Amino acid sequence: MSLTMLNQGAAGKPQSGSLQIRQISDDKLIFKVTGTPGPEVCSRASASLEEHLAGQGFSDKLIKGLRLQNCVTVNGCFHRMIDAVAIGDEIAIHWPQAPPDKHLLPAADLGVPILHEDNSFIAFDKPPGLPIHPSARHYRRSLGNYFAALYPGQSFRPIGRLDKDTTGICLVAKNPFCAAIANQNIQKVYYAILEGSLPQDKGTVDLPLLRLPGDTIKRQVEAGGQRAVTHFQVLSRSEAYTLISAALETGRTHQIRAHFAHLGFPLAGDGLYGGGETQIRRQALHCGEVSFYDPVKQQQIRLASPLPKDMEQLLAARESIG
Repeated sequence: MSLTMLNQGAAGKPQSGSLQIRQISDDKLIFKVTGTPGPEVCSRASASLEEHLAGQGFSDKLIKGLRLQNCVTVNGCFHRMIDAVAIGDEIAIHWPQAPPDKHLLPAADLGVPILHEDNSFIAFDKPPGLPIHPSARHYRRSLGNYFAALYPGQSFRPIGRLDKDTTGICLVAKNPFCAAIANQNIQKVYYAILEGSLPQDKGTVDLPLLRLPGDTIKRQVEAGGQRAVTHFQVLSRSEAYTLISAALETGRTHQIRAHFAHLGFPLAGDGLYGGGETQIRRQALHCGEVSFYDPVKQQQIRLASPLPKDMEQLLAARESIG
């Protein structure tokens, strides 16, 4: 059931080990300079603070934000990004603190399965019917509420999001540094069951999406919309359904759902986009694989979640034709 569609050399992965993490917490990150970034970052004998941070995986946008907010010191003193740092220097990043989210009331009874956990990340296997963030209808019943029960007072930093009825892996960072790096390089593979027999074995859907006028959430393919790119591969077919894996080059709201509905193959159970709801009562969409770079362990992490029971049962009910 596994299909690897993850790009190699993801953005955000450090290119060299010129910095060593000495301390990491919710409000501070401290590096010690142990070398010089590689030639892909800096060709000189000495490197600037900005070049060291770039070599560690910090994006240009993140570095600019740290500079504008004066969040970085070297050996306890203000240091310009363009100035050089030396081996043995200590770089400290003081993360701007967001106010506590008073909406995240703890809900320990939710009992969401945990796929992976360490000091930097926790990955949940989200069931259907559970939103990521609380809302008026789900004030105490969200993944954020469960996280608040596990980590009282800690900021909830999900890397991306899943729709309420989409199942699968949801990664949450436990500190701002890991959140910043993971947001740059996380890659996901989704599994979806389409209605009908999709004729192509694999392909790319490159169609812009725009919010439907007068609707708060539904998307449609529209020339003036945002570019949306979905790569897919067929894993199995029957006369009634097609199981695909999909990797997103862009991350638009309802991208997979809207794209395949436009092509005439809505997701099974997806009533919002024309899918039948007699065999499954929610969109048959599952985030089954996640890959991301852990900057603390300095290694790529790959997680997998099997198809949930309702999607397995839907496939088992139909005879495969290849």
